[in-house]
Amino acid sequence: GLVLSLLPGIALAAATLWFTQVALRRSSRFRALHEALRPFVHRLSDPVLLALALASGFAEEALFRGALVPYLGVVASSVIFGALHQVPGRGRWVWMLWACAMGMLFAGIFSLTGQLAGAALAHVAINYGNLRVLRDWRAHQEPASLGGLLRRP
Repeated sequence: GLVLSLLPGIALAAATLWFTQVALRRSSRFRALHEALRPFVHRLSDPVLLALALASGFAEEALFRGALVPYLGVVASSVIFGALHQVPGRGRWVWMLWACAMGMLFAGIFSLTGQLAGAALAHVAINYGNLRVLRDWRAHQEPASLGGLLRRP
């Protein structure tokens, strides 16, 4: 069951990190969201970003998928997850809808496999990759591949 959970988690993380790159290049709403969130991470080191990704990914999966999905279901737990990801500014609704959709995908992995491992791995990898993109990417440059994990020279 563990491997069956990890495989879709890895696939979800890779697809999401790729999508982030595309969205930043093509969507003014995603760039607005990026600019709204960047001040929170622009001076943080990689170890701090990793600690944030680990803490938020594992804690949110334990709460929203492990505790809430069995009682509220996939949709309700994902809507709550999305609603709690509000930020000020133009990117507010994009971020909330994005978090809701990601919550449904994480919950789908959990529901299909009965394991939190894949959803947690995906959540941590996505958070870490996207926190690095938030910190490092500027609107006038192309983002590095795989959520900033592979830097371009």
